[in-house]
Amino acid sequence: MKKSCLKITSETAPYYFMAPGAILFAVFGAYPIIQTFIYSFQNKMGTRDSTFIGLGNYIRAFEDSIFLTSLKNILVIFIMHAPVMIFLSLILAYILNLSTTKFRKGFRTAFFLPNVTNAVAYTFMFKLLLSNDGILNQVLDMIGLQQIQWLSDPFMAKWVVSIMIIWRWAGYNMVIFLAAMQNINVHLYEAAAIDGASNTQKFFKITIPLLKNTIFFTTIMTISGTLNLFAETQLLTNGGPNYGTYVPALLIYNVAWKQFNFGYASALSYIIAIITILIAVIQFNIGREKD
Repeated sequence: MKKSCLKITSETAPYYFMAPGAILFAVFGAYPIIQTFIYSFQNKMGTRDSTFIGLGNYIRAFEDSIFLTSLKNILVIFIMHAPVMIFLSLILAYILNLSTTKFRKGFRTAFFLPNVTNAVAYTFMFKLLLSNDGILNQVLDMIGLQQIQWLSDPFMAKWVVSIMIIWRWAGYNMVIFLAAMQNINVHLYEAAAIDGASNTQKFFKITIPLLKNTIFFTTIMTISGTLNLFAETQLLTNGGPNYGTYVPALLIYNVAWKQFNFGYASALSYIIAIITILIAVIQFNIGREKD
């Protein structure tokens, strides 16, 4: 029998195992990223031949009032939910990390379950609860209180989206913080207890400072997730009312798949990616300076 020209040795074996994943990434990851970057400099409409327009799409983006409104909306939604969600996740993780807390495993599972809930399912659940004729307004009407137009007012609609994000992702961040807390040396807490420190003092003086890098990580992940927010706003209000919940990902989707302007949609996608990278770099630099 002829020897195979592709000899598998201990040195080459890892490359054979990596090859399928590398090929899949090249075809479905690297190629679309590169092609999208090329489209962002072109006037690409559907299947028509594209023409090079340089920075035209990028200039158009910063002159587009709808895109600027979507950036403003996403900033407001981030301010509404991120501090509350991260702090709530920290508190939950700290409580569930205490040895005196009962049924810890059950609570961990319960708080994490919303994260594995389908986005479509939980969005319709909140819509059923908070629509103008929803369950919550019916309850308010029964007890004689004035109904709240949750989804008809742009500001209130942002709050609904923020509450949905907190409900879904607080448990996910809690698990990350919990894993980081379990790596903190327990002798630090014991020494603090000997000095008479309360649980609150331990939390703010020991836990939070030692979780700084984890907090930076979760903040960056929250920024990235918020900038890519899509399903909740599309299914809940479709960007309304009056563009009150219109976010960049929804704009990109409409431009690409309703207007078939792939060039402009590609430029918008890269602008969002660049914003995310810049924020991450700034945060890491701030963290390094504080160190």
